[in-house]
Amino acid sequence: MSEDDFVRRQEGTQSTAAAVTARLIDMLDVQMGMRVLEVGTGSGYSTALLAELVGPSGHVTSVDVDAEHVDRVAGLLARQGASHATLTCGDVLAGAPDQAPFDRIIAWATATHLPAAWVEQSNPGALILAPVALTSLAKVGGGLLAVVGEDGQPSGRSLFPVRYVEMPGVAAVGIDASRKDDEGQAWWLSSERLRADGGAQSGEELLELMIRDGRQVAGPLVQRESVVGLTGWLMATRPAGLTTAALGDTRWRIGITTADGAALMSTFDGTDTAIAGDDAPAFALAEVVQAWRDAGKPGLGALEPVLSSTEGGWTVRAELRPTVAPAADAEENGAVDAHAGHQH
Repeated sequence: MSEDDFVRRQEGTQSTAAAVTARLIDMLDVQMGMRVLEVGTGSGYSTALLAELVGPSGHVTSVDVDAEHVDRVAGLLARQGASHATLTCGDVLAGAPDQAPFDRIIAWATATHLPAAWVEQSNPGALILAPVALTSLAKVGGGLLAVVGEDGQPSGRSLFPVRYVEMPGVAAVGIDASRKDDEGQAWWLSSERLRADGGAQSGEELLELMIRDGRQVAGPLVQRESVVGLTGWLMATRPAGLTTAALGDTRWRIGITTADGAALMSTFDGTDTAIAGDDAPAFALAEVVQAWRDAGKPGLGALEPVLSSTEGGWTVRAELRPTVAPAADAEENGAVDAHAGHQH
């Protein structure tokens, strides 16, 4: 298989870190002869890898919303001689019922929940690896590895750090207030507190305060502390006022807000925080960070996925394991980031 055929764009630049794709596929433990559903065809490199792993005795079905991607990859796979791969264009959340059942399912975009269709199209014992939302807040997600039981019900095995674009065709959820600044840059807030305390109007007032009076301070993390580990802790402990936000740039933030102030740290490395208004949010964020340090700075390995049935599938939430695992490992100091989409 020629990797460059798939992962280099027409102008010659590489479309993804191929090692990232290979690592995630390796987590799925694909075996010869298996039937695999891939949700999101992208460059086709991952499709080709999966086809190679299952061999001629297995089969890969890849579904994507982009007909151009599907047609291009179909041609590449045909030239590679991968006749045991089927590419379709359609609703990715619906899976591929005409090709089911599957032994493995892997997705390359973040869903708001684990779709029922994927589970229903799985054999007992099937593994599903997918990026999913882990709170009701915008942008807070991670990778889920789940197994389908003999009773057809999914259960979570583990969570891992990964960031992918939202599932195509799915409306953005969780943004409670938004506006643009004088330079046309987007600012938004996502917080359950806003939903309870006045919604968009309260949020827009807070955004105006941040645009007018916001400032940057150092912290709460220092170098070599894991922002991914701390973000996981925030997801699991869900402190009052937990908020995600974008403040006029492409990097989203997470922290604490009240009606009168905000403290929102960068999710790049956690070493700078945007604050505005009173000091209560900054103190609250500092307390959360200290609790995380006191617990041994647990990483995502300390969290377990909890699945709850909902309309159309299962929501996934992160909870602390009974015995908190210490020390986020080096891999968690930077989540696998594939925001550009169609890069696998």
